[in-house]
Amino acid sequence: MSWDVLLLRLPGHVTSMEELPDGEDTPPLGRKPWVLDAVRRALPESDLTNPRRGQAEGPGWSIELIFGSIDPVDSIVLQVRGNYDDALAPIFRLAAELGCRVLDVFAGNLITPLDFQEFRDRFTGAERRAPTPRSCPPGSPDTRPETGAATRPKPGKTAHHTPGRNK
Repeated sequence: MSWDVLLLRLPGHVTSMEELPDGEDTPPLGRKPWVLDAVRRALPESDLTNPRRGQAEGPGWSIELIFGSIDPVDSIVLQVRGNYDDALAPIFRLAAELGCRVLDVFAGNLITPLDFQEFRDRFTGAERRAPTPRSCPPGSPDTRPETGAATRPKPGKTAHHTPGRNK
């Protein structure tokens, strides 16, 4: 079973697809050659021999990247398998390289590294691990890569809901 994630460009105020006005198009990620180069920079282990689909693998995870045949590329579907926690670093590295945001297709909400860590820790009761790049502990400013703006999480509230994902 896979976890489906969508990489796309959205206005900074949008936190879920429901907030996107009907009929509003999102800007494309870029021309296909540029997008493929960005994937190679972010995921040098990726296999991009097929320009419509790619594959990246790491210890305990794999990601199928689906670009489609349209140029410019509007979005990339990622089908993530294996250990989802370990796959998050390459997913967010790719999103940063493309200048886009990460949407959990199942939940319909955008996720950030901080959101996923907080949810996982609450769900599993795990002790807090060191923050991943681009995330900070609760109560400290968090610079969101999609906007560059510093924000503070609201006490007791999470802006985005992300379902737990494990093997």
